[in-house]
Amino acid sequence: MTETYRWHWIGLTVLAAALAATPSIVPLLRPTPISVTKSHPTTGLLTGDNATPLVGTASCSARGCHGSIDPAPAPERCQQNEYATWSRDPHADAYRTLFSERSRQMNRLLGSDMLPHDDPRCLACHSNPRLNAMPAESSFVQREKLFGVGCESCHGSANSWLVPHTAPDWRQKKHAFAMPDLTDPVVAAKTCAGCHVGSPANSESTIPRDVNHDLIAAGHPRLAFEFGAYFANMPPHWRPRKHSDVQLWAVGQLVSAQSALDVLAHRARTGPWPELAEYDCFACHHSLASQDRDRRRGKPGTLPWGTWYFALARELGGDPQALDALEGQMHLPYPERGKVVELVKAARKGFNVGPFKDAAKAESLVRAHVVDRFKTGTLKLDPCWDSAEQMYLALAASSPGPAHRALAEHRAFAPGFMGPGVLFRPSTFFYKLQKVAK
Repeated sequence: MTETYRWHWIGLTVLAAALAATPSIVPLLRPTPISVTKSHPTTGLLTGDNATPLVGTASCSARGCHGSIDPAPAPERCQQNEYATWSRDPHADAYRTLFSERSRQMNRLLGSDMLPHDDPRCLACHSNPRLNAMPAESSFVQREKLFGVGCESCHGSANSWLVPHTAPDWRQKKHAFAMPDLTDPVVAAKTCAGCHVGSPANSESTIPRDVNHDLIAAGHPRLAFEFGAYFANMPPHWRPRKHSDVQLWAVGQLVSAQSALDVLAHRARTGPWPELAEYDCFACHHSLASQDRDRRRGKPGTLPWGTWYFALARELGGDPQALDALEGQMHLPYPERGKVVELVKAARKGFNVGPFKDAAKAESLVRAHVVDRFKTGTLKLDPCWDSAEQMYLALAASSPGPAHRALAEHRAFAPGFMGPGVLFRPSTFFYKLQKVAK
């Protein structure tokens, strides 16, 4: 990761920032050891009386496994300090944030009859989502929650690979086991997006992971996820990978767009409607003195849709006609639920992550479809903070330089404010970005 891109952290109300506000404390409690019986290499489920979908984060924490304080001097297979590094990660504190005053206030405002740390909606992202499928009163569940978003939340159930993954030839045979290959940026981005963008109920979580407008209005941070920036700012408990910042950015854009469409279809089928979290927050939440400073796309009074997840993803792939049709439907005062679901299916088919799995090809495509077009003024973006921030992060990933740091104050929120200040004008910021890019 370049130092410039590593420095760029989305300071907006995002889940990771909320988690980081809680002091990191390595959980001292350890789940009761589970006797591992024979498992099928593809199901990841134990058989017999001790059947459980998880083994537990504590199984990774021994010093001889991943709990060493210092990295192995010459790691052949791993650094062996992954657990110790992860314990300083915001994900380790995810469950404890549910005991904060902010979480309790959200609980009161939502009128929930459950405490946040017991609410399945919260636990679906603030702990391993698979715990929701297990008996809540289980001692294993109660203790595993203390680990927050633990090892198996991202690496999958260790039942099938806990013992085999210690073998010297693990890399050659791991494809036969149910362990996600997080060295693949597409797999990693999809894993992150499950919580940081959201997802309907699926095999990973029996509870939909959806931060809708009700939750945001109650105080939950807005989910404005950008994979490249998040990846650069997490304490790396993995060995350095040869992924370029541009590739991670591009893959994140496409995967996040796919996930956002999945969440939209879920909302259209089941949730409050129209769902205001789908639209540009600052189209409504802004200073009255800042109205009509830039000409927005759409008719007056139309809420801009897709300003974060589709601002640049649509330039990297997708079916323009399908996306335009979906956007047109979402701009109606009351979008037709069934029509939205139908249009989402068509729009989702257009996004192809395949070409971006090759780092060199990804850089070429990003340069041709985004960077060069922005430099020449042929890239049309909505004049809003979302599009400005996405373009800022794109340039930080593709052509970083000291000048980007100087622009930080122009797009940052003023202290005490949860949105762009009255002096922020997208058109002016785009002009400054173009000068930096050139």
